Amino acid sequence: MLNKWGIKVMIPHFAFKIQPFNLLSLFNPLLKVFLYMFKKNKPTNINLLELTPVRINKHEEVEGLINILIPKFKREFMKKIIPKNKPKDIRVKLDELGSATWLAMDGNKTVFQIVEELRESFGEKIEPAVDRVTKFINGLYGNNLLYFKELKKEK
Repeated sequence: MLNKWGIKVMIPHFAFKIQPFNLLSLFNPLLKVFLYMFKKNKPTNINLLELTPVRINKHEEVEGLINILIPKFKREFMKKIIPKNKPKDIRVKLDELGSATWLAMDGNKTVFQIVEELRESFGEKIEPAVDRVTKFINGLYGNNLLYFKELKKEK
């Protein structure tokens, strides 16, 4: 092998071995401490069927189905910018099962009671009821359209 001046240089063969280097392994202890500091305290042993959902947003009923009204802006001065002929809310349209679930969430019934009530009214149409209702309620909770009474008290 020649260097930049054209002189022959002998390099041992073991000098070309590339040793695997993992940057993460160098900072692993620091990374664990950092992640521990900002870890959210998420409850792990809570049964969703025992929680009581409470609606946050208003709703309107159109032809027997529910539209959830989500404000476009939270600050009052931004609401004044919207022209008068434009709606001030975003409407989320629910189907028949979603509307019945939304109306059943009155803040007094647990998710299990809501599931049983929907089973009585819809029968085989809603099966598997527990899976469908809990998935729907989790979606509403994830989009901040409802909260649970039991979890609100802990904060």
